[in-house]
Amino acid sequence: MIKNFVLYTSKARVLTLSVLGVIYALFASFSYGYSYSAFFIFTTIIMIYTYSFLIININRINRINLYMILGIVVLSIINGLLRGDIIDPITISTSLVIPLTFSGFEYVDADDYRRYIPCCIVTFILVALQVFRPFLSDYNVNTLGFVLYMGGAFGFIWIRGAKKKKPALVSLMFMVGLMFKTDCRNAMIVMAGSIVLVFLPDSWYKNIKFFRLVYITALLYTIFTPAILSYIFSNPITADALTIFTEKFTTKTYGMNLRIEYYARIQQKLSSFSLFETLFGMGVNNGSGHNLLFQGLFVYGYIGTSLIFLFYIRTFEMAYRLVSENNDKIALGCFIALVGNILLQGADEYLICNHTCVILPYLMMGLIWSRSISLNKMILRKGSHNVWTKD
Repeated sequence: MIKNFVLYTSKARVLTLSVLGVIYALFASFSYGYSYSAFFIFTTIIMIYTYSFLIININRINRINLYMILGIVVLSIINGLLRGDIIDPITISTSLVIPLTFSGFEYVDADDYRRYIPCCIVTFILVALQVFRPFLSDYNVNTLGFVLYMGGAFGFIWIRGAKKKKPALVSLMFMVGLMFKTDCRNAMIVMAGSIVLVFLPDSWYKNIKFFRLVYITALLYTIFTPAILSYIFSNPITADALTIFTEKFTTKTYGMNLRIEYYARIQQKLSSFSLFETLFGMGVNNGSGHNLLFQGLFVYGYIGTSLIFLFYIRTFEMAYRLVSENNDKIALGCFIALVGNILLQGADEYLICNHTCVILPYLMMGLIWSRSISLNKMILRKGSHNVWTKD
């Protein structure tokens, strides 16, 4: 953050990072398949930013998280050395490191739900322009749906935090209508589930059993997606019902069962791995798993992938502490949005091993950890758990 021409390297603004994040997500994703030069510039900038600020703010970062993630990165680099590629493992692993970078910042505006509104507005404008007046040729509709969800999900914080709900509800309705126009089936279904979570009462989320049921279900879904899809499309009743349902809001009623064949080929490839490859992965540039678990196993093996899932669990558990002990609306909004992002990984893998390195879900993870660090400091300083305003 820059104030009075002085750079404060340990402070940041949610408003700035979220708005820049959605702009980055749109153009970096487009450049990946369109212009290698632009893609290289985007990748280099985010990589330098991530690792530089990680080093600068390393004393503020949770040590267990730090060792866990850097351990995966080191294993990936060693794997790359054995295969004659060291640059790609560092670049691809940026998506693991950036939540740590964001967790090391002190956010000067994080408690004000209004600071999250500009990200929603910018997201809606960019996506609406691309949908109705395309300015990026041949943009993937699925990626557009993901960008809309990632940016629009900051509206969940708006809904949970604002006393006057009408503007936030109008924003949510606009997001849903725009999501239909992206033609992204995966994001549409996840959006519907997220809306249900947004309107559940606070008391439900303060129940540890319910809280864990929500995030564990999301994580398990990414593991069992191939089996779930196989069951759906092997049963004529469920297959027809899904086709009829999707016909109501998308023109893409074709090819849904092709993903089963794709997953079958991936499972066959994974079964051919040696013991070393099974444990530590094959490194980067080995194709797309189109699934969080498969992509993790390809790149980081069972050891690295297990640590990644453990990191997500730790993040969600910290969110629960913030919600239950402090009625933290920001942490709750981030939790609901992150659950949706996890669900999207059943048929995608942008949360790990991502070339373009999306920003917004990682910012939410970083926010949860940063707020946890601040809470711990306040507890130590005041000697009390009741240190934040309850409302």
